[in-house]
Amino acid sequence: MALHCGYLIWQVQADGTFALAREEENVIDRATAARLQPAQSEQLRAQFGC
Repeated sequence: MALHCGYLIWQVQADGTFALAREEENVIDRATAARLQPAQSEQLRAQFGC
């Protein structure tokens, strides 16, 4: 992988436990990354929140 990032959002439940509310995973493989211009790569990183 050329890029692999993501995040989890946990929510506190009424009983004090946590529940997973959202999961996001972003991936760009090496073949795709090789075709991107540097500006495109940076734009995707910013869009993904990496």
